[in-house]
Amino acid sequence: MASTTKRSFVKALTWRVLSIISSTAFILAVTGSVQFAGYMLAFDCTVMTGLYFIHERLWKRTRWGKYEDNDVDTKD
Repeated sequence: MASTTKRSFVKALTWRVLSIISSTAFILAVTGSVQFAGYMLAFDCTVMTGLYFIHERLWKRTRWGKYEDNDVDTKD
């Protein structure tokens, strides 16, 4: 049931790859500027990867929505 810090970090990175692809397509479609898209993505990747990692680790600390296979009252 527990997650390692490494697993949380890899999840954050793979999520960001998906986000980078979609954000790049959107920014380029709206502005047409590769340079602006690059600046925005550099900022976005740095900040949002860190925030996702923190978010993931905070969720790991809560038992809400988790269950053991042998729990009597399992999934809702």
